[in-house]
Amino acid sequence: SAIFRALRSRDQPPVILKPLRTSFPTAEHRTRLRQEFALVSALSDPHIIHYHAFEDAPDSPFLVEEDCDAVALVHLMPAEGFTLEMSIWVDS
Repeated sequence: SAIFRALRSRDQPPVILKPLRTSFPTAEHRTRLRQEFALVSALSDPHIIHYHAFEDAPDSPFLVEEDCDAVALVHLMPAEGFTLEMSIWVDS
């Protein structure tokens, strides 16, 4: 899926729109998004992003999520990438 920032038209809070990245969504694509919405909506935790709606638009269904002003990881990574270091924990 793709991610877009928007303002919800009825009351103007910032939201995230998460449509599929396909021009021709199948019934399986729609079911997967509907299931994601149902699963996340059933969770009640302040550390989980709240889903406002599942919109089953004919050309492309999409999720409407709260916008917590997060930044995509791709924008935080240095151009040369990260270096990995091996660490060993010793419990004393």
